[in-house]
Amino acid sequence: IDPLKLQKQVSFLEENPEYVLSHTNCNILFEEKGKVRTSANTSNLILNSASKDELFFALVEKKVKIYTPSVVTTLANHLKMQNDKVFKMGDTPLWLTLSQHGKFHYLNEPTVVYRNSRGTVSRPNDRIDRISFRLSSILMHFYYIEKYNYQIPELLFKDFEKFLIDYIKLGGHFDSYYMEYLSEPAINRIRKLEKRAPYINKISYY
Repeated sequence: IDPLKLQKQVSFLEENPEYVLSHTNCNILFEEKGKVRTSANTSNLILNSASKDELFFALVEKKVKIYTPSVVTTLANHLKMQNDKVFKMGDTPLWLTLSQHGKFHYLNEPTVVYRNSRGTVSRPNDRIDRISFRLSSILMHFYYIEKYNYQIPELLFKDFEKFLIDYIKLGGHFDSYYMEYLSEPAINRIRKLEKRAPYINKISYY
């Protein structure tokens, strides 16, 4: 919605090589309600002065939101994650990777409209698919936290246990490598749920 969007961002990145990513404010279109929220991203102003560690955990803890259509980076920066694991979301891994290579520039002007709708990869209609996406998101955070030698926040472990238990209740599959992120009580509870899962009446349970 801003004809100069790309020019503003490319010019900034060319003039400021210490910055590896530029993103902007945006409007959000809620398609189901037909409503638009303007200037939805002003909290991202704090990223302009954030340290590498602050930037990384602001992304992990979702204190800020970077909307993908507002982003500009270079192809060379994008290739920094070419050998990484593949997760269900492709944008946040790039933000986390780039946070370790330079600064983020935020332009506090709405330059794009972000569509918020159901039935997408990040907002699937089925409950089990929504939980599966959340689990993949948490596992992705685990991967990058460990890759860059940070400590996993306790709250992230608790969220993982909560969503995994819900996933097993709905008949989801338990992978053995999950165990390294689970407490002993959670593992015991999941083992019991695995035995019961085929017989649980999901409708009456929820």
